[in-house]
Amino acid sequence: VDSEAATELAAGGGLEALLECALPSLPPMLTCNAAGALCNVAAHSAELGARLVALDSSKAMVTLIDPSSSEQPPAVVNQAGSLLANLVSLSAGRDAAHEAGAARAAVDLFDEPDVAVKAVSARVLSNMSFEHHENAQSTAEAGGMVALLSCLVSGQPTRVLDVTVHSEAQLASAQALRNLTVYAPCVEALLETTVEPPANAPAAGGTGGTGSLTGSLTGLGALVVALTLGQPHESIKAKASVAGALANCATLAEARSALEKQQLLPLAVDVLAEALRPMTRAKALAQAGGEQPDVADSAEMDTLLVELCANLCMLLRNAALSPACKAAIAEQTPAVGLLVAIVRNGESPGLLAHAAGALQNIQDRSEVRPGVPTNPIGQGERSMLKVHQLKQRLHAAGEEAEQPLPPALSAIDDETDDAGPGTRTKRAFKLIPTQKLGATHDVKELKGPYTAEPIVVKFTRESAGCSRRQPLDLYVPVPSPFPSPPSTPR
Repeated sequence: VDSEAATELAAGGGLEALLECALPSLPPMLTCNAAGALCNVAAHSAELGARLVALDSSKAMVTLIDPSSSEQPPAVVNQAGSLLANLVSLSAGRDAAHEAGAARAAVDLFDEPDVAVKAVSARVLSNMSFEHHENAQSTAEAGGMVALLSCLVSGQPTRVLDVTVHSEAQLASAQALRNLTVYAPCVEALLETTVEPPANAPAAGGTGGTGSLTGSLTGLGALVVALTLGQPHESIKAKASVAGALANCATLAEARSALEKQQLLPLAVDVLAEALRPMTRAKALAQAGGEQPDVADSAEMDTLLVELCANLCMLLRNAALSPACKAAIAEQTPAVGLLVAIVRNGESPGLLAHAAGALQNIQDRSEVRPGVPTNPIGQGERSMLKVHQLKQRLHAAGEEAEQPLPPALSAIDDETDDAGPGTRTKRAFKLIPTQKLGATHDVKELKGPYTAEPIVVKFTRESAGCSRRQPLDLYVPVPSPFPSPPSTPR
């Protein structure tokens, strides 16, 4: 764990020696301690981690954690997975893990009953998918979204002095989902996922909803269930990541449509309203370091509360890109008043930016015009041609109306009907609209902001399962059938 010792170990050829000890064929205790030592070495600096990646340690650790190649005790899998999670915090480590098939091996570990193994698997998936599209694609294809959502929703949260706290595996799963939902294939896989709901699933539609999230939960419904567990300040780290995952999902048009159809946005607004209450903040600050031991102090708790509110505002901002979601937010929830209060009283620049962006999208008024949002006007080079033709029809007269197209537009292949939707003449349209086209036409090209979970490398300590000898079975002495040797005089 000491940085000087790690540097001396690397300088003396200790990395190669420890890698030779981290083999599936060797005793589990030796393999476990070797992987744990390398995990601590990789956590000290990016230089030592890069040396381990160059020694092909990622492939060796994937072999150790892969249930299909070797069946190792949970302690060995935990140490090897922790090393792999530290290695994939580097760009070269993520590339090496992709080549070694780490995504499939990590997803398979969610079938193990050990909670620590599930937690380290989720950490591997979270770090692997950070700014790496190939690893995210591999995780989605291996069924990682189903495994993470099931762990997040089906895991048993703990109670500390009447405060609901997510388990370590649930927290790691929430952080992995936040990083994976940056990529469209993972969001598409999440939309197709169904999981079994917990017994305390909230009512759909918020406080005034009449339905309930019962039966099989969709992927978005599972995220909302995790977000509404207990009070907003309870298990604040996991909820901030879940809110970020929902905001990332809302950048996809299909997800925005699902949020509106499943009536999930009012539930998110309820969480935002509760998180903004002064009493909630006072309770949260009092629980830092006590009932919520994973939060160090009140300053970190305050930062996490702001992050939760900012991610929820980002969710509303991205969801309001859809006219249907925009109407649901404005008419069915008190979101506008909450966002105005944040803009007036907020201090965090990120929170203010997302709250102002959400207000802008909610208040934006789309133009009622003929045609559909995906008509040729506004699509690539052809839009320039249509705009030129429309201007010629409306404003040009005499010889100017018959002038040839400019060189930049003459080469464009115009396959659309000039009299089709969105390109009608002034006489057919009667009046030129005085209102600009709104920014909230729900087209697939329209994107909102993303949020990602920062990578954190961790140290590993000695544990009773790996660094100490396992207790022997009860020893019962058996009398020997042979006579005892005669005693020799001194």
